[in-house]
Amino acid sequence: MKLLFYPHPILKQKAAPIKEVTEETRRVAAAMLEIMAQNKGIGLAGNQVGYPFRIVVINLTGEKKNDLILVNPRIISAEGEEICEEGCLSFPEITGKIARAKKVCVQFTDLAGKQLTAEAEDLLARAVQHEVDHLDAVLFISRLSPAEKQAFRTKLKQLEKKYTE
Repeated sequence: MKLLFYPHPILKQKAAPIKEVTEETRRVAAAMLEIMAQNKGIGLAGNQVGYPFRIVVINLTGEKKNDLILVNPRIISAEGEEICEEGCLSFPEITGKIARAKKVCVQFTDLAGKQLTAEAEDLLARAVQHEVDHLDAVLFISRLSPAEKQAFRTKLKQLEKKYTE
């Protein structure tokens, strides 16, 4: 399992639901947390590491006790709006101002197989939305303004060239 970069095709595919939380699900979550930490990220979706199923890991602080694993996450409500600088591990050196809900309510299954609902605000809400976008095959660059997309055109072309090599 390794971090995948744009334009890898799996990043443009919707992730499938996880039917049951198993030992494999827990192993995948642990590996994803490790990859996220090694790359100094705060969130990672299954398809970003070649796992085509609906799982997300988030940790805003880097401390193990703050690991958050969401299996089959679904945003059920959102409110407010905030525009902030955002980046993505699958798009190195590309950041842009993205409008996201300030607060979300997310439904998910935990690693014990229990269905939960949680509220998230500010950076956590942004991370949840970003990672759920990945699972839905919505790339972060699609949320950039046309001017920002144009500004990163060269970097995107470099990523595309590197991928084909």
